[in-house]
Amino acid sequence: MALTTFQQLRDLTARLNRYRHEYHDLKAPSVTDEDYNRVLGDLTALEKTIGTRMADSPTWKIGYPSVQELKKVLHTIPPPTPRVTAQVEDLAGFAGDQKVLIMLNLDGPTVKLTYEGGELIEMSTQGEGNKGEDVTHNTRSISGIPAKITCQERLVVLGKVFVRPGDFEELKNTLMNGDGKPYPSGREFAEDSVRLLESAACRGRRLAFMPFSVLEGFAALETKAKQL
Repeated sequence: MALTTFQQLRDLTARLNRYRHEYHDLKAPSVTDEDYNRVLGDLTALEKTIGTRMADSPTWKIGYPSVQELKKVLHTIPPPTPRVTAQVEDLAGFAGDQKVLIMLNLDGPTVKLTYEGGELIEMSTQGEGNKGEDVTHNTRSISGIPAKITCQERLVVLGKVFVRPGDFEELKNTLMNGDGKPYPSGREFAEDSVRLLESAACRGRRLAFMPFSVLEGFAALETKAKQL
């Protein structure tokens, strides 16, 4: 199956970040400089063509920022709190005669991405009630987050930050939680990681982002599936 342009963008970005990790962190590059520069050229051209760039793209000239503290963010539209059930009958009753979209619930914290004029201006945690925390500085350290998009209207997207099970198995015994103990679950690992003050430290946590809802924007699209 042919990849979409967005899938190509994510693939090239991930490949280059893997090459950089091998070269800088592991001191064991798997490709030559010529191959790296060729792929970098492909990514740069694709970003220019489709007008989109991922937050962790190596074409950015900025480094990995840090903050002294996490500032509070007021959610003018609070992220919805899901109702939980273990009964299929409850789900069927909730759906009724309406069309429903079934999605996997990734085990990780919910974050909110806010775009203005095609630029990602804020990433914040869901927090409690109508207040979360500003974690925008860590967007460069999480794969799957577009930092520049073609949509010029205000767009607010909800998604999950998570760590893949295989990556968590590799990392859980090398990185300790606040109590100095190994993380008991990938969710707690992701929750702590997205709130790190140093984005360079967050970068080593292998976090990924997946959207699940549009909170603001795309009002002309009548279904959630089309918005996503």
